[in-house]
Amino acid sequence: MKVLAIFTCFNRVEKTINSIKSLVDGNKNLDFEFIVVDDGSKDGTVEELQKLSSTIRIYITQGTGSLFYSGGMRTGMEYALKSLKKKYDYLLM
Repeated sequence: MKVLAIFTCFNRVEKTINSIKSLVDGNKNLDFEFIVVDDGSKDGTVEELQKLSSTIRIYITQGTGSLFYSGGMRTGMEYALKSLKKKYDYLLM
């Protein structure tokens, strides 16, 4: 089963990375892809996501720091609709 998970984050590098790893490691029977909207983190979140994307399919978009949760989720959904022309069995937000 293919699952698309959309995350939004701001300066939560450990929580973001741990959440992604936990989902993948705890659900080996699911095929995950992630959209992560980083809203201007300064704590190395983007760099850690880029490292992780070598083993897990992660699409990273960046905000200006003013998206907050709602704007970040909207940005992630827009990215999914415009850029990912794929079908998924589940959407996790």
